[in-house]
Amino acid sequence: MNINRIAEVWDVTVVGGGPAGSAAAISAAKMGLKVLQVDAKAFPRRKVCGGCLNQVSIRLLQQLVGDDSAIWNQAAPLNCFRLMDRQQQFDFPTPAGLVIERSRLDAGLVESGQHHCVTFLAPVTAALGDADSSFRSVELRVGSETKSIRSRVVILATGLGSLRGVPEQLQQTAHPTSRVGVEGLVQTSTSNIDQGLIQMAVGRNGYVGMTKLSDQQIHLAAAVDRAVLREIGPQMIVQRILDDAGADQHLNGGIEWRGTPALTARAKRLGVARVFLVGDAANYVEPFTGEGILWALKSGMGVATLLASAIENWDDSLIEKWEAWHRANIQSQQKLCQQISFGLKHPSLRWLAHQLLRLQPKIAHHVIHRLNT
Repeated sequence: MNINRIAEVWDVTVVGGGPAGSAAAISAAKMGLKVLQVDAKAFPRRKVCGGCLNQVSIRLLQQLVGDDSAIWNQAAPLNCFRLMDRQQQFDFPTPAGLVIERSRLDAGLVESGQHHCVTFLAPVTAALGDADSSFRSVELRVGSETKSIRSRVVILATGLGSLRGVPEQLQQTAHPTSRVGVEGLVQTSTSNIDQGLIQMAVGRNGYVGMTKLSDQQIHLAAAVDRAVLREIGPQMIVQRILDDAGADQHLNGGIEWRGTPALTARAKRLGVARVFLVGDAANYVEPFTGEGILWALKSGMGVATLLASAIENWDDSLIEKWEAWHRANIQSQQKLCQQISFGLKHPSLRWLAHQLLRLQPKIAHHVIHRLNT
């Protein structure tokens, strides 16, 4: 890749090739803007993500990629949620959803962006430069080669974790009790995971979600206690959670595990001059059945509503408008997940929730409905 051939001036530069970044890039391109999107990793690349799409996410994806995208052929249906806790099993129907391996979802979104004339480059690292009255500079690097470009707006969709080379107010602060994520693809296992099922196993050290993908692999994503993970490693902690819950799954060896930083983190501000944070980079809480992808898509599409004003005449009040939009449309939805996460970390609250499920299973139907709508 010869980055010297890249144009020097852009309307929008998006840093990040996940759902939030692609949603922002596609939305901006549909407005007729000149859009550059970069990602630090070569595509396709794995990400720690359950890959579940609820009905709202499906509708947003249809707006972004249409009905002809390869995404739809690579996804498997979801229609049931199974909770395993304290050696008991609870099954609940869910609104029709989909599950897709995250690398395929990201690749499909990037392909749709290119169809709408987004210029996508990877692997390319990006660093913010200075802002003036009309542009924010961005330094791009491929190996030892660098190129400085100017962009009227920069959208950072760089996921969880601290961002290098950005102002301090855009750095994330992790919640002190936050769990971390681990993910793996299970090629073979003794498992009763059927296609169409999301199984969640809850234990003392976290919770594990398992789904069967369209290629019959079992995808496993977990939120686990950081201290115990450091002590015994990902495979042992996941197996311990499955055993605690009474799930009849025995993990084989050879799983390639991947991890995340803290799953609950928030940036102090969601923008600086000519820069917006979107998706996980803005703020994130532990998800359960696909909420993370929903928040990412919604955030990426939402920031596009400010781009015309930002490009025509930047004003720092746009940062406050973006933060207000984010509070109303993302953070308000995250509160339920925060409450569930809090309860799962406290044994007495877990016990109480278990008894309520046994006596009043309709409570779970209400929670599932809220998470999916």
